[in-house]
Amino acid sequence: MASAIKRARRNSQNSPPKIAHQPLSMLDAAAKVVAAHIPFQYVEDNTSRIPEPVENRIVYWSFPRNEADIRLYSSFSKTEHGRIPFIEGQTILERGGVRDALQIGFHLSGTVQDEERTYSVSITFDRCKITSVNCPCSNRDIFWCSHIVALALFRMRTPEDVQSRSPISETLLQMDREQLQKFAQYLISHHHTQVLPTAQKLADDILEMSSVINQVRGAPDPTAGASVDSNNAWHLDEDELREQVKTNLCYAEKSYQCKHHQQKLNCIFNKVREMLQSRDGNGSRMLSLITEQFLLDPRLSLYKSQPMPDKLRRLWDELACLWVFVVLNPTAISQDRDEWATNFEEWNSIDGCPPEDPQLPTNTQNVPANVRAIFARALDATKLMWDNEALQETLRSDTGSSEYLEEELTIASARVNALRCHGYKTEARRLAVAVVRGVKRQIWRRVEQHKQFGKKGGKYIGQRKSRRFCQVAGRSTSCECGYSSMAPYNVDTACMGNPLNPIGCLFDTLIEVCLADGGDRANSDVDVVNDDKSYKHTELPSGSENDSYLTLAVQIAIFGLGQQRMKYSGYKETVARQQEKDLIQLLRKVPLDDRVIAALRDQVSLMFDGGAGSALEALIHPDSAPIHYFAKFLFQSLLPHDNDLAFKVGIRALRLPPTETEAGDDPMNYVEQRQCELATALLVAANSEQLEDVLRAVRSHMHSPSQIFSLAQHAKTESNSASDLKKAALELGLIVLKKTKNKSHWRRSEMVRWVIKTSAPDAGDGELLNVGKQWEGWLTAVEACSVLSPVLMSCSENGERLAIRVAMQCAADDPAHCALSALTMCEKDNTTFSQAFDLVVSAANRLPASQLFAIARYLDSRNQSRRAYDIALLALKALRIAYNEDAHPAISDIHWTCSLAMSLGKGELAHVVPILVENVHCASVLSEILRRCTIGGHAPHPAHVTTRGRAHERAPLRQLLDAAICAYVNTTHSRLAHISPRHYADFVDFLQTAQHTFAMAPDGPLQFAALIDNMRLVYKGKKKLMALIKDRFNM
Repeated sequence: MASAIKRARRNSQNSPPKIAHQPLSMLDAAAKVVAAHIPFQYVEDNTSRIPEPVENRIVYWSFPRNEADIRLYSSFSKTEHGRIPFIEGQTILERGGVRDALQIGFHLSGTVQDEERTYSVSITFDRCKITSVNCPCSNRDIFWCSHIVALALFRMRTPEDVQSRSPISETLLQMDREQLQKFAQYLISHHHTQVLPTAQKLADDILEMSSVINQVRGAPDPTAGASVDSNNAWHLDEDELREQVKTNLCYAEKSYQCKHHQQKLNCIFNKVREMLQSRDGNGSRMLSLITEQFLLDPRLSLYKSQPMPDKLRRLWDELACLWVFVVLNPTAISQDRDEWATNFEEWNSIDGCPPEDPQLPTNTQNVPANVRAIFARALDATKLMWDNEALQETLRSDTGSSEYLEEELTIASARVNALRCHGYKTEARRLAVAVVRGVKRQIWRRVEQHKQFGKKGGKYIGQRKSRRFCQVAGRSTSCECGYSSMAPYNVDTACMGNPLNPIGCLFDTLIEVCLADGGDRANSDVDVVNDDKSYKHTELPSGSENDSYLTLAVQIAIFGLGQQRMKYSGYKETVARQQEKDLIQLLRKVPLDDRVIAALRDQVSLMFDGGAGSALEALIHPDSAPIHYFAKFLFQSLLPHDNDLAFKVGIRALRLPPTETEAGDDPMNYVEQRQCELATALLVAANSEQLEDVLRAVRSHMHSPSQIFSLAQHAKTESNSASDLKKAALELGLIVLKKTKNKSHWRRSEMVRWVIKTSAPDAGDGELLNVGKQWEGWLTAVEACSVLSPVLMSCSENGERLAIRVAMQCAADDPAHCALSALTMCEKDNTTFSQAFDLVVSAANRLPASQLFAIARYLDSRNQSRRAYDIALLALKALRIAYNEDAHPAISDIHWTCSLAMSLGKGELAHVVPILVENVHCASVLSEILRRCTIGGHAPHPAHVTTRGRAHERAPLRQLLDAAICAYVNTTHSRLAHISPRHYADFVDFLQTAQHTFAMAPDGPLQFAALIDNMRLVYKGKKKLMALIKDRFNM
């Protein structure tokens, strides 16, 4: 009867309270606290006898109670919802896939069946944590599989369906010697293949009195809970974590799936953050394992001599920042801090550990001494304490953090981030409010000092007069909006670009309170920049009437974005730009009501008066990073509410000092593109009075012709019927033409056509005529003659006269390229046409022969044959054709000139022949000219057709015939001097052509025979060639 009662009690020990809302009994309440905080061994050691009901309730309450903990260890926060082990485990449980659940003390086992197989799963737990898991499935990952999840959830949701037994040691105590022997033998019999060798070894050790096993009292019981000195932590597969980090780190840079591997590492980092937020000790333990694996990366030695890729550097920065937040845990004990500090010093000393500064020179000769390693910030953080009275008062205050905290901003924001990271959100919010108020107080103090400084007429330290001190308004007498030689903040002291992202941290902390739906953006599974959250004002418990959490968030964001900082060209600049972009995208989601606009207006006004450090102050350093993207946001936000202030911000922020950069410089292209976007916004919104200020700023501070051209096109597109904007577009286009006139620019022709053919006519005839009158400052002679003059011709009568004048000016400046265009433009006016012709004649010595022939053909087509002949003669005089240039491009022009001369008369041909004899030495060309002149030329114009040929025996063709024969003789000897056997046949054909020309002379056959005889005598060694000549000519 007693045994039956005991079994009933054991089976009911996992039963929860019967009534859903019934308060816990004193036994359950006490057991619940003990089970969560005290090792079961400690309870046994300090209690003479534990009643069985008490023991059963402690064991019952020792199993984890929160499903969120199971989810934490079974899924990444950003994994696809249907594929995470937690969801799959829930599905298995809901299908009834968990059976035979048995809890023996602190050990839970059961069979779990998924869609494919059935698995025997076991779990060990202690003090509300699962300390070990075992599942034979192949789903290896750093987190638990779905089968472990299913069994754990089964125990949590239906504990009454789990068979329960006391720890196995308690059962063994109830057996006598015979029962124990039978128990051991049956155990061995059922599993003899697995446990028989182990059983025999244990039996031998027990029988040997001096064995180690006999030196220890009692025996281990895996079902009896953990010992007093055991580490009470959730189970984490360290080996699998190391392998996952190693694999993903190896392929995060070079694999075609590098994005996937980077996302996996980022998910691991996010899991560390989740653990820290739930105050799980595995967070720092997991981070240590990740760090050790990072430091084992074999590529670290390679990055000592070359820059580390940005993708890997981003991962290292994330690792270092997480350590800062871990170390700044306000509840961390000194022992842990000392241990962490020792680890950081050891890691920093490892050869290959990345430096804190990613821009550090890779050349070892240029590396400065005492370089800080990447964990230096975390090492510094170990020395930061939380025992400051003012700090503690701020964290404890329930009155809205009325104190001002004036600690260094990077350190203070790191404290805020650490509080948020460890789940102390209320304290983080209070500290963030105090930090922002401290920053505002410092700004006001700086403004007052700046005003006093200005009244005393002081000068900036290191200020110098320079051409780089330029003003938006272009006034050299004023220092407004110029460039100062004072060094700006670098990335370490400035807010934007710091890996700890202090401004982003403070903004996030304050803006979370203002979420309209009460959500928690920090725990969102969605990227913070892409979420569609809406914000509302949440009042501070105390403080200014105008202040709210939302206005404080906006003010600290404006402060951080408006700081001066050094500009870089590498990884640092990429980080700063990304932080700036993310913060501005979040600011765009803030509703611009009266309170927010007032906060914006106040903060911007302080930026103008803030003295050194503000990017909108009167003087900035030439090397400070521009704020065009941020200024565009301010301009668009303020424009509907304060037009003057918006334009003041936009125009002052438009400045950009000129720098010498190589073509295709990506960082500079980015800056110039942002500058163009800001200028476009200013132009489109400006009225007639403001437009001149914007144009003045563009002239002073925009240096990229491509971006100014894009700005002009935008202005033209937005102009519609606005004449001022059309004129502005034209003025911008002319600026571009002036900047690129004497430089080689790949878009120059496009720019010229757009300004002259599109923008100028659209701005009005008056503007087009002004361009025509002053074209020398913007266009080359060729551009003015080929593009501007035709547009002026179609403008008006005044435009036609101006077009002719422009064409004449171009022909005088560049006759080689503009003479023909000038003649074409002036052909309707005889006077100007004659003037243009005279220009061509006077500049003939500067024109190539091809250009002169083109002009001559044009004149001939306009029935100006005599003038065409004169120009053709000038072209022939400038022409030279060597003996071997039988394919010269001017041969057709020579034939045309001879035909033109024949059509004009014998005297004209007589003038042409001596020039040909002097300048043309190619035998085939001369013989072809002679042939054409002999049989009668055919001119391209009907008037040029001659009806009879010229006798080659008489002048002037006799001189041409003699020149042709002489050219054949000279060419023959020249070719023979370097002839090879493979050219013999071509040479014989050449001699046959020459024979026809020789035959035209009265004594030609004799001259040809003498040439052959001379060849036989001089080149008698070329027997094969001589044989071919003899066969062909029978000589």
